[in-house]
Amino acid sequence: SSGINAEWPLRPGAKDAMKKLNGKLLHDYAVELKLSEKQISKVPETVEKTRNLKEGSAKLLVKNVPFETTKKDLRKLFSAFGDVKHIRLPKKLAGTGDHRGFAFVEYSSLAEARKAFEATGDSTHIYGRRLVVEWAKEDATVAEMREKTAEIFVPTAIEKKKKTLDGIVIT
Repeated sequence: SSGINAEWPLRPGAKDAMKKLNGKLLHDYAVELKLSEKQISKVPETVEKTRNLKEGSAKLLVKNVPFETTKKDLRKLFSAFGDVKHIRLPKKLAGTGDHRGFAFVEYSSLAEARKAFEATGDSTHIYGRRLVVEWAKEDATVAEMREKTAEIFVPTAIEKKKKTLDGIVIT
């Protein structure tokens, strides 16, 4: 199987590594290195259209996060671009431990967030999955959040009129 991928910024460096390491033993396995001819392609147009490219705050939304990824992994990756103020990895259900496959990374400044956004554009991978990095939308005010929640959970006047009696809907 092809287990580990390594990247060298320059092709000659990769060729030197191949000469030195091919055939060597690593944990009782023979090392086999090959040059990849795969080119990093531009993000497909459909993805580009759906990405939120509008700068907002110093907070980024990171999508397609593998489930084995931890906050520590994300902090290590994103701290290379600046001071990470906070990382939030929303959970599926309380007590399950699994996150929902996306995260929020907040930087101390907009300049640091911009640097991370530009650098992680369309070729950043973690645990074999390509991350999709967008600008997070501004946090809603408490009043906006209450209004949005009310739209979902508070029944409308029409719904209040409907009563169910032994499976028969009375209007």
